[in-house]
Amino acid sequence: GDHHRVLAAALPQVGSRLAHAADLRPGERTLVLGTEELMTTPLRLAVALAEAGHDVRFSTTTRSPALVVDEPDYALTSGISFPDHDDPADGPGPRFAYNLARSWDHVLVAVDPPADTAALRTGLLAALAPHAGRITVVVTP
Repeated sequence: GDHHRVLAAALPQVGSRLAHAADLRPGERTLVLGTEELMTTPLRLAVALAEAGHDVRFSTTTRSPALVVDEPDYALTSGISFPDHDDPADGPGPRFAYNLARSWDHVLVAVDPPADTAALRTGLLAALAPHAGRITVVVTP
């Protein structure tokens, strides 16, 4: 609908401003990490950054535990677990992110305003720290 058209029109400029504000550097390996259901806007931001020439990948956190096997042909080769950080309607519990073991120069963690909490910093961001040179939290509008 209208919201998607407005987002599509704004993304190139938003991507450029985000790259500057987050200090994305040429040649850096960057991961844009959505959080659970917040996937569309972070994915579109990742695409805008990639189209602007940045080396970007996208992933998201999940409530779903999965089997991790450190084998080259297996889909999930690494994983982290961390507590929820946004007072979820379905109650507290562990959250997960997969395939983060390769180190990233920069991880952009996208959250909506209710998820920008102290628990985000002591949970997800702390669990990500060994895998990221730098971490930037991006709070979506």
